[in-house]
Amino acid sequence: MKKHIYLIDYLKAVSILMVIITHYAWEDKINAWFLFGINMAVPIFMLVSGYNFSASNLRKTGGKLKEMYDYKVLFPKIIRFTRPFACIFVLEIILKMIKGEKYSLADIALRFFEGGYGPGSYYYPIMMQLLLVFPIIYLLVSKLKWIGVLLAAQMNFVYEVVIHRAEVEVEDYRLMVFRYLFYIALGCYLFFYLKDKIPKIVLLLMMAVGSGYLVAVYYFDYEPRVFTYWTRTCMVTALYIFPVIYYCFRHYMDFKISGKIGEVLSEIGKASYHIFLVQMVYYHFEFGAIFGQLAVPLQVIGNVLFCLTVGYLFYYLENRGISGWKEGIFTYPQINCVNFVKNKGNVS
Repeated sequence: MKKHIYLIDYLKAVSILMVIITHYAWEDKINAWFLFGINMAVPIFMLVSGYNFSASNLRKTGGKLKEMYDYKVLFPKIIRFTRPFACIFVLEIILKMIKGEKYSLADIALRFFEGGYGPGSYYYPIMMQLLLVFPIIYLLVSKLKWIGVLLAAQMNFVYEVVIHRAEVEVEDYRLMVFRYLFYIALGCYLFFYLKDKIPKIVLLLMMAVGSGYLVAVYYFDYEPRVFTYWTRTCMVTALYIFPVIYYCFRHYMDFKISGKIGEVLSEIGKASYHIFLVQMVYYHFEFGAIFGQLAVPLQVIGNVLFCLTVGYLFYYLENRGISGWKEGIFTYPQINCVNFVKNKGNVS
């Protein structure tokens, strides 16, 4: 029986809180608090995803490439991400139509594959791509260690260069998983080689380069030649946040917060994907207007409580098959994917 890692729940819980906070219409998002804290939400998710996907693939396939692409492994994961997203997407289309917008079937299909609406709508298509790309990253890192991580970083960099030179629009750039390959590879490294201590000088140099880059861009008007989109979370930023997460895993892997606070944080972490989907709808359709007359701190608190409550309720219902989907609706030959998702524990 695998051990539950509460640290992962806590990291996901903190990250989803930061996602909800950052998507509020702040006037200043380049102060130090945002630049080095709040904006690290998705990078942390990607590092954790690299760790979780590694654990899942090792447990279910023994690290064999062919088996990683077997439908018995891939299909339940596709369902895990698609079922809750499909529920949210249908809601978004209904709300759009209520507002008078019209869609053809082609429009709906395209928007589905683009991740729907709202802040963070790129997440679903990126995770779908990651299911297909990750086995390659897994093999590189598990077999070659840091060389594998550097190869993934090289692929990430080449993608950025191509995007820059081809002048690809930011709306297309954001939908591709390749911008997060370095993060994913570092998360994979955490899983396989956490016991191999990284020298402090190396970690400090990484943090210096990553944080120095952010300071140069946002405080000294440095204009990057390559990383022109999503600069705050580009691959260079991984050098800043990885040592932080590495330290957490090295020293707090067995850490568990006792009492109700720990239980609540753990549950929020488990429900983070559903909460993420709910906040997309919440912000895109401006449900935050119900708190519009309050002071800014109270508006933010209202946003957080609303998204956490509705998101967790969505998670609770969807994982028990009573949110409009019947038990076994996604049953594939020899696999009941609903039960698979319910029993998956901490890994993807």
